[in-house]
Amino acid sequence: MRLVTTLAAALLCATAAQAENIQLTHQDLVLNANLESAGEDDLTGRSLVLISHGTLAHGRMELVSALQNTLAEYDIASLAPTLSLGISDRQGMYDCSTPHTHHHEDAVAELALWLEWLEAQGAERILLLGHSRGGNQAALLSQETDSTALMGQVLLAPMTWNAEAEAKSYAQRYGQPLAPLLQQAKNQATGPLPDPVDFLYCEDAKVNADTFVSYYSDQPSHHTPSLLQNTQLPTLVIAGTADQVVPDLSKAMETVTNPTVETASIDGASHFFRDLYTYDVVDLVEAFMEAHP
Repeated sequence: MRLVTTLAAALLCATAAQAENIQLTHQDLVLNANLESAGEDDLTGRSLVLISHGTLAHGRMELVSALQNTLAEYDIASLAPTLSLGISDRQGMYDCSTPHTHHHEDAVAELALWLEWLEAQGAERILLLGHSRGGNQAALLSQETDSTALMGQVLLAPMTWNAEAEAKSYAQRYGQPLAPLLQQAKNQATGPLPDPVDFLYCEDAKVNADTFVSYYSDQPSHHTPSLLQNTQLPTLVIAGTADQVVPDLSKAMETVTNPTVETASIDGASHFFRDLYTYDVVDLVEAFMEAHP
């Protein structure tokens, strides 16, 4: 048992030693990303996965770290940015006491910057891997980029959107209707809302009007399956059958008739694909990359 424990510790240390924090500057903001090079110092000519995290999360959250470590076991390098959400050198989960001035769409420019950085390092084939809201943002990026290195995207439990369901969920979670707050934010348009509001996972948060509108307005682009109807990029959407965050994903994907889009389900997996389910995800990612050389 001690030998096994020692070996496991050595492997963990080896994995950690291969990870490197990369920083870029964007609009006076310092951006962070965790590079897992999977045992190789040079990215030239390599295939690599660019990972996008979910709502108010970060590039070292449990799921993303597990994905990077498991991808490394498969000799697949990866880069996991932490979206700034308007905060320079942001680390860890978003602090709800910090005023919210960010927008859902801001992620696209930052992910594009990391995509360009990977290309500059010589990466030959890049796969987008987005989780939850990050899956939607990855799909938004894939619509806008002209990168020749981008070979496909895997969307892991990506965000779906239904305005009526969102309003119902907001009322159940916070005990007040969404519509009046959204209308107030639309009317004000810019600047901080006069009073704290419940926002995403944060209670009584300080939020800009345009920020509130960005996340809660009824936009077709918030519904990831709608983004995939006309994509030409090879795409795999992965759903967990026990996912309670986007439980409608599999049904929503039935409306997508695009032949470049595939779907897969992992039986028993919840929204965060913990433990052995992470290996199921990476198995699918590896097979997808091999199928689209």
